[in-house]
Amino acid sequence: MTDQSPSYLTRSAGLVVGLIAAATFFIFVYAGEVERGKIAAFSMAAVLASMRISWDYRHEKIFWLLASIFFALHVALIFLISWNPERNPAMIFAPFAIADIFLEVFLYEFSAKKLGWQSVR
Repeated sequence: MTDQSPSYLTRSAGLVVGLIAAATFFIFVYAGEVERGKIAAFSMAAVLASMRISWDYRHEKIFWLLASIFFALHVALIFLISWNPERNPAMIFAPFAIADIFLEVFLYEFSAKKLGWQSVR
């Protein structure tokens, strides 16, 4: 038998992240901002997925500070950039969201290593 740690990014967690991202998208669609809605949905999914992947460090205050900074940067991305109503396919934004998740998880792990965070596992 192998002693494997449980993964926090399970199907149910993915479903919750997806539902929150979809709700975010439809809020923007209702407001008439479809392009911003796509960016907001991918941003929400990236921030939540990276938080969930790094969930072992949730008891550290800096974890929540980093999560707040990531969220604030994404809000700035959504509202400070003028998104033209070009009706781009949403899949154009997917590679950027995946890279964003990797970057955020790297920053969580880098902070954990440099600051000596203790995992809850």
